[in-house]
Amino acid sequence: MIGAVVRAPPDALEASLADPAYRCAVSTALADRLDVSTDRHLRVESEATRAFVVVEDIYRGERPTLALAEPGRDRLQVRERSPVYVSGLVPREDVMTARRVGGFAETLWDDGDSDRFLVSACHGGDVEFGTVDAGIRVYRGLRDAGLPCTLWACQGFQPDAFDRWHVPEPCQSPESYPGLSEIIDRRFEHAVSVHMQNADHVGVGGRVDDDVRHAVGDALRERLPDSKRVVTDLDEMKLAGRSTTNSVNYLAQSGGLHLELTPVTCYRYRKRVARAILDVYVD
Repeated sequence: MIGAVVRAPPDALEASLADPAYRCAVSTALADRLDVSTDRHLRVESEATRAFVVVEDIYRGERPTLALAEPGRDRLQVRERSPVYVSGLVPREDVMTARRVGGFAETLWDDGDSDRFLVSACHGGDVEFGTVDAGIRVYRGLRDAGLPCTLWACQGFQPDAFDRWHVPEPCQSPESYPGLSEIIDRRFEHAVSVHMQNADHVGVGGRVDDDVRHAVGDALRERLPDSKRVVTDLDEMKLAGRSTTNSVNYLAQSGGLHLELTPVTCYRYRKRVARAILDVYVD
């Protein structure tokens, strides 16, 4: 962690920030010390909180400074000239420590070279509760069936963890996640990711073959209560997970399966979700 001072960006720079609450600019001095470039995910710690930010610009400056627009300063609970600590690594704790201090942890279970199956859940912990547990159940079920499998998961904690740790498209900044950097150049034959959304349906999306998506949708309908609407029509989904930079698609040879569960499904039925995925992929 490197000490830095918060400053307000110049008006022109502030106006150009794509998302002023989550994106920042850093001085050349800080960028050099962290060895980072634009689009890199950083971890910032203030006296009040911890959170990620994304580097949008690097400006000339001989002192290590972090330029945050007003929404970003509010999010990190800092003011101009506040001291902060900045790291080029977002996960810095193990899961138990992260849970205790409101931090962020990364988990990679991998044999080092398998490219058969990837299960990912990058928004676990308090961010999208229950998604990592569902992913672990899929991972263990595949392993029990004799299928080589890799698990990559992230877990962020704090009461407002979604605002602090809902990291966007981590494959665009693999250097910020040591576990991810170990598999970033691999392309898996099959990949599944588990997420949670505030919507009235379970979405079965991603860039995986439509036959697989519909088979998983049918398995979910069989496993979940009738009250849980399962949607496989991409046009009907709130979040279809179709972007090529979405981690499950980026890391799969031909696109992955992207699941968006409702909160109740995550809380009460994640075992059934895992079983439905295994119904399809083990067969």
